[in-house]
Amino acid sequence: MTDLNSLISTFSNEEQQQFITFLEKKNKRSDTKNIQLYKLLQDKDLDTYTICNTLYGSQKKGAYHALRKRLYQSVIDFIANKHLADESTVEMQLIKLLITARACLTKKQYKTAYKLLAKAETIAIEHALFSILNEIYHTKIQYSYSQPQDKLEHYITAFKNNQHNAYTEDQLNIVYAKIRQTLNNINYKGVVLDLETLLNNTLEEHNINLENAITFKALYQIISIVSLSAFVTNDYYKIESFLLKHYTTLKSYKNREKQTYYHIQILYMIANTLFRNKKFDEASAVLKCNGNTIKKQSKKTLQYLYIKTQPIKRFNI
Repeated sequence: MTDLNSLISTFSNEEQQQFITFLEKKNKRSDTKNIQLYKLLQDKDLDTYTICNTLYGSQKKGAYHALRKRLYQSVIDFIANKHLADESTVEMQLIKLLITARACLTKKQYKTAYKLLAKAETIAIEHALFSILNEIYHTKIQYSYSQPQDKLEHYITAFKNNQHNAYTEDQLNIVYAKIRQTLNNINYKGVVLDLETLLNNTLEEHNINLENAITFKALYQIISIVSLSAFVTNDYYKIESFLLKHYTTLKSYKNREKQTYYHIQILYMIANTLFRNKKFDEASAVLKCNGNTIKKQSKKTLQYLYIKTQPIKRFNI
């Protein structure tokens, strides 16, 4: 399967129609064959020879491959645009603020630029967006000559603190990747392992203390590993105390409302674990008492969570 066919195969029925509409708006000529090619590619029984003949009445391979190349780029554009629209607007807002601030700096509008950077910094800190923060501090330091002399040291300190947070998040991501890879042995090689020992050893190797986990996103990655292990081994009793302990540690995190998606995912995993351990009332309570948190999500996420939580809710009716 080619890259183009592979990408097209991921489209839902709704996305297929959306993509055709996307192409119709993009096409400037009525004789463009990209929609026809797209529909032909959906038929997996058709080979290249047949598709080319259908499109051109002969084997115009040069024109056919050029058309495929343009369609492939359109698919990439469509997927990117769709996911940008679905993503949180916070990141996009910060990127716009940063770009505007840099434009102001190049025009020596320093006061306006640093007001924009300060606004972006506040939002990025609230949402623990360390990569964007790095760009904000980089910009502040680069143009610090336009600011009072004592500001530079302040910018450098903030930059170094953010680097530490970003490094910790990166290390947690590495821990997640290593443990997830090891867990594949359970699925494919039948290896039995002590997850708690593996987790502790991997965290120690990277000098990470989970008591100091800084965001729901970071903890979510670790908890998702533990939940996956429970699913594979069907041993949910072993992970219950781990989930509750670390959630209790983090739920006082001051910016938890800024990471609602990860917060909800963690709550779902806790509720699911309690449900599996036949603690039905407790599982139901976790879902009910966090109804307000769930309501803050987008319509798409709400639909996803509704489907996931139905088995637990249905059992408690």
